[in-house]
Parts: sequence; C-alpha cells; structure tokens
Amino acid sequence: MIPELRVIAVGFVTSLRAIGGLALLTLMVVYVYAVLGWSLYGDDDPERWGDVAASMLTLFEILTLEGWIEIYERASE
Repeated sequence: MIPELRVIAVGFVTSLRAIGGLALLTLMVVYVYAVLGWSLYGDDDPERWGDVAASMLTLFEILTLEGWIEIYERASE
C-alpha cells in the first residue's frame, strides 16, 4: 500500500544480512583469540581464562571496555 514502506523493509532485510555476516566474522575472530588467551593465560588466571568459554567472555568484556583495567593488571603481573 505504501511504496516507501516497502523500500524501508527491503533496506532493513538487506542490512540484516550484512550485520549477520559481520557478527559471524567477529565471533570467529573472538574464538581464535579466546583459544590463544586460554593457552597463554589459562594457568595464571583460570577464573577468566580457564576454558574457551570463559576466555570468550573475558574478551567480550575487553571489547566492551567493561573492567578491562582489572583484566590487564592481572595479566601483566
């Protein structure tokens, strides 16, 4: 009924595909760095780097800048 609404809906669906690809790429990069962090810091700080899931959560905290100073200080000891 409203042609402008169709343009907006098509643009929204097209952008969702691009966002999905970007999210998948980000997840893959975080996974690779989580494995690296687990192997490097897993023995020193098992609470944050003890397994891959905890490492991914720690990397998410670093990406969002939530408590990254504590993580950095603990890793640099």
